[in-house]
Amino acid sequence: MKILMLHNKYLQRGGEDVSVETEAKALNEAGHSVTLFQLSNIDLSRKSTLAVAADAIWSRGMANLLGELTSGEKYDIVHVQNYFPQLSPSVHWAARRLKLPTVQHLRNFRFICSAATLYRDGAPCHDCVGAIAPWRGIIHACYRSSRPASAAAAAMVGIHKAVGTWKHAVGRYIAISDYVKQIHVEAGLPAEKISVRPNLVLQYPSTDEGRSEEVVAAGRFVPEKGFDVLIAGWRRRSRKMLLRIIGSGPDERRLLELAAGDPSISFEQPVAPTELLSIFARARAVVVPSVWAEPFGRVALEAMSVGTPVLASWTGGLPGVLGEESGLLFEPGNAADLDARLTWLTQNEQAWRHHATLAATRYRNEFSVAAIVQRTLQLYEQTIAEWQPRGAG
Repeated sequence: MKILMLHNKYLQRGGEDVSVETEAKALNEAGHSVTLFQLSNIDLSRKSTLAVAADAIWSRGMANLLGELTSGEKYDIVHVQNYFPQLSPSVHWAARRLKLPTVQHLRNFRFICSAATLYRDGAPCHDCVGAIAPWRGIIHACYRSSRPASAAAAAMVGIHKAVGTWKHAVGRYIAISDYVKQIHVEAGLPAEKISVRPNLVLQYPSTDEGRSEEVVAAGRFVPEKGFDVLIAGWRRRSRKMLLRIIGSGPDERRLLELAAGDPSISFEQPVAPTELLSIFARARAVVVPSVWAEPFGRVALEAMSVGTPVLASWTGGLPGVLGEESGLLFEPGNAADLDARLTWLTQNEQAWRHHATLAATRYRNEFSVAAIVQRTLQLYEQTIAEWQPRGAG
């Protein structure tokens, strides 16, 4: 199958960017042809605020660009990953004019929320779920703490609802978790057009590096990731182990202040994906302390792929990754609950071995590369079959 994959990269590289590149690589290695075209938000510095806002709502240039990308190439399908802000949802109409079916990945909550997080002022926020457009996000300046920027994000959602993009121009949606599907159905997307397919994590080569006495957490340093809760839970008692927190972001100074004076906590800059997997493979446990509705939980699955037990907040898509029966899910924002479960896991060798085995087994059975590639191709074929009768006219 020949696939054109489109993605607007983030200014600070994150899990979505890694997921897109991993997916393209896995499909290519499975014998299919993926052309991955990516735009970067670094390019936005050369555009005026008004031009960026206009492109986010309806990018006229995308029609020409898509025509150039498909000139001389016969693609079976266009897979749109992140469209915001430079591709814009209008890319689906551009593809339709070229008689190309599209799938749209749902990796965040941009369709619902100006900030794409469903999180505001330190707590989950569902104010805009089900609204015609996330207009309350304008009042609260949810996107980049700017009302004009939030207005552009809200206008994008509202205009494309009004012209029928979401219902008529998109062939099929791929949600990365049951939670993401559920919240988008509540927001008005047709349930029959949303299929669930988990993120793809490549298998890390097994090594004999052995386990360290370290607990690891990784991600962007923003309030919704809950690293402050992790630090509070960790500091409830004296630890002989080391807590390694890997990442960067605007919340870094505050987190450093919270951890000040505790030699068992170290902060490290982000590392390459393969190096991070190597760190996970040597860790005693990985913690995902998110306080927002994490759409999936890529860090959790990466740790499981190398047989490392994961403790995570019971929120968003994380229960679907760990399994609701795992016993390693704690109440979001509850440092005492986190502390109790982490202490039990790391001080009980039998329990640790049991959960290490469960993590590796769940990854193999539920999230193997082969299974997810096969599921992706099935969704492509379904989309093409459903689209062709309409496109033939």
